[in-house]
Amino acid sequence: KVLTVPTAASNADQVAWRQQAFPHAVAEDMEAYSVAMAAAKFGLSVTVIRGISNQAGDRDHAAWEIGQAMRAAGELLMQHLAVS
Repeated sequence: KVLTVPTAASNADQVAWRQQAFPHAVAEDMEAYSVAMAAAKFGLSVTVIRGISNQAGDRDHAAWEIGQAMRAAGELLMQHLAVS
């Protein structure tokens, strides 16, 4: 499950609250939800392709796997374009 948030939790208390309130969330999203809401307002469809670099609530940037997440998103994009 993906947790939609207005801002990334920046302190330990916010992170702890979100993890307790949404224990099944494995990722956080801000931008895609906004785009999807704007598209829905105009009757447009949206496909979101994401690469997940870290567990929801993890603020240790050194532990994030950004390269792997980008490769995964790129592979999903290529698959989506091949089908479209």
